[in-house]
Amino acid sequence: MRDRCATCSLVAIVLCATACGSPTSPTPSTFNVSGRVLDFQTGAPVSGAAVAFGDIDSGPFRATATAVSDIDGNYSVTVPPASVFGYHIEVNGVFAGLARPGMSYRGDLFVNVGTCIARYGTVVDARTARPIAGAQVTLVGKSTITDALGWYRLDFGCPSTPPLPGNTTFMSVYASGYAVGSESIGRGVNGVERRDVSMTPQ
Repeated sequence: MRDRCATCSLVAIVLCATACGSPTSPTPSTFNVSGRVLDFQTGAPVSGAAVAFGDIDSGPFRATATAVSDIDGNYSVTVPPASVFGYHIEVNGVFAGLARPGMSYRGDLFVNVGTCIARYGTVVDARTARPIAGAQVTLVGKSTITDALGWYRLDFGCPSTPPLPGNTTFMSVYASGYAVGSESIGRGVNGVERRDVSMTPQ
């Protein structure tokens, strides 16, 4: 199992390089986050899932907002202000990804991933927290374009055995009028994780 704290520390360094020193206001002091918890392989809603958001730091995970999904997989939480690095998410005590909630935020989360590999999330403006439509997200040769809510998803299949970790891998994000974004994904591309991206206007 990958060391979660080491991964978060690496991500924090990369995010800070792109976000620190960039004005992020005006943004709300809290965000209402809502979405669905879904089975990754079937798309079916997952009820009774414990969703927890916490600020990203180098210490043990501490939840600052929690919810339990309903019969249709829906959940809703109000998250307090986070550091520039955003939020760490867990579902049923398992790391689910890194979030940067914004306006019109799609908070869907995937569980029961098996050996599948994917990255998904939203792309938002660092200053206004509004979603960026039409951004191109590229990871190890696969690309997709964000929709009207800034949502993207990159699928890499479900191999019978998970691949071994590789070298440090970066995901690139391009959008007109913004500095190119580069997000550290970790050592190789493994598992299914949410990875939101915050982009700085040029």
